[in-house]
Amino acid sequence: MVYMAVEAGDAATWASTLVAVLVAVTAWLQSRKTRGEQEEQARIQREATELAHRQTEAAERRAFAVEQMLEQLIATHELEPGSPPRPSPSSIQWTLERRGKHLYLLRNVGSDTATGVRVDPSNMPSIASNLPEDAVVRPGESVEFLMAASLATPLPGEIWVSWSLGGAPVAVSVPN
Repeated sequence: MVYMAVEAGDAATWASTLVAVLVAVTAWLQSRKTRGEQEEQARIQREATELAHRQTEAAERRAFAVEQMLEQLIATHELEPGSPPRPSPSSIQWTLERRGKHLYLLRNVGSDTATGVRVDPSNMPSIASNLPEDAVVRPGESVEFLMAASLATPLPGEIWVSWSLGGAPVAVSVPN
């Protein structure tokens, strides 16, 4: 029968091997945590950039709306030849384009700028966000919003759009 003696050096070797494995696992977990934090910071930075871009666009639209309202005030009080004409409701027309699964673009295909653009939320499904509210939409430009059907509410066949000087809201067909 063979007996093996346990020597003091064997225990130290096993202990140091165990410590080395624990250090390696800890380092690997730290690197994963750091990588996750870096990805989260990058995502937050992208969102902040997008928000800043949207805020800049909103400020530009507000400034343009103020300019338009001033022109309209001048046109109503000064009926001189050469004063800017007021846009007629028929010079502003709308189309709705589907971009992706739930993203929609409300586009002004008319020849004048629409101010105070609003999509009526009353016939929208329960999942709708970023609906235009007091937006400024120049000819050829669009505003985007999200709209998704739910189990309780399907997508509507049309949305109702209103704008300053536009009179009654108009129906715009929702594409399939």
